[in-house]
Amino acid sequence: PAPVPALGLAIDIKDPANLQGYVEAGRLVAGDYWSPANNPDYGASVTIMDASTHARSDAGDLWTDFGTRARKMPLQLSALPAADRTALFGIVRRNGMSGAMLVSLFPESADLELERDHTIFGKLSSVSAMSIPYYENYAMPLEIEEL
Repeated sequence: PAPVPALGLAIDIKDPANLQGYVEAGRLVAGDYWSPANNPDYGASVTIMDASTHARSDAGDLWTDFGTRARKMPLQLSALPAADRTALFGIVRRNGMSGAMLVSLFPESADLELERDHTIFGKLSSVSAMSIPYYENYAMPLEIEEL
């Protein structure tokens, strides 16, 4: 079906067999999606950013001032055909650094932990250049920081 502009989304959940009496949902994301023809380059990673800091007391104990934790995922898309270049450039143009997006490196993976660890709801850390490494192929690095 064609995308439909909307101001809101309502979800009715009926689960009469639920003995707990409630359903918990973290974040629900709805909207257009894009799946490139070619995967990101090998070496894609996920880094846990931890804003905690350490300090030593006069007695030598290590004290930690706990900070927040989030993840970031750098990706290199080096083999984008023209249609994917157009789609990705449109996403970056619309979202910029302020718009949130859901990025899943292993969608529909049988290994649920792998999919969970490599799925980030976040924003671009910076806006990178789209390059043309060779004829009719385009490349763009992305780095997504978790919200």
